[in-house]
Amino acid sequence: MSLYCRTFFRRKSFGCYRLLSTYVTKARYLFELKEDEEACRKAQKTGVFYLFHDLDPLLQASGHRYLVPRLSRAELEGLLASLPKSEMEAELGGSFIKLRQALFQLNSVDSSLLFTAQALLRWHDGHQFCSKSGQPT
Repeated sequence: MSLYCRTFFRRKSFGCYRLLSTYVTKARYLFELKEDEEACRKAQKTGVFYLFHDLDPLLQASGHRYLVPRLSRAELEGLLASLPKSEMEAELGGSFIKLRQALFQLNSVDSSLLFTAQALLRWHDGHQFCSKSGQPT
């Protein structure tokens, strides 16, 4: 019995270390993006962007679910250069929808990323100046 308990607790603690190592890896990557201009440029070229209008994400309806269009930087620059909101919706076959309305029709990965992105946009909108230096953010 004690052998079983020890094995169980060791596996549980190993899982915690594994979870923390993923967190540390992500934190290191974010720090690298902040400090290294070349890494930031590379991430912008290979990254995926979500399109928001008034804090509402662009979503495409697919049956009873919503899909999030994943746009590259080149596609996004082409859309933002010339199209107003209604034409963007028509071009991408979606619409800007309140995130709370679409919450249960999104998969868990997309909903997590969209809520994080929306939170960052809200923070940036509410904190336009650095609290330490007073410079615009």
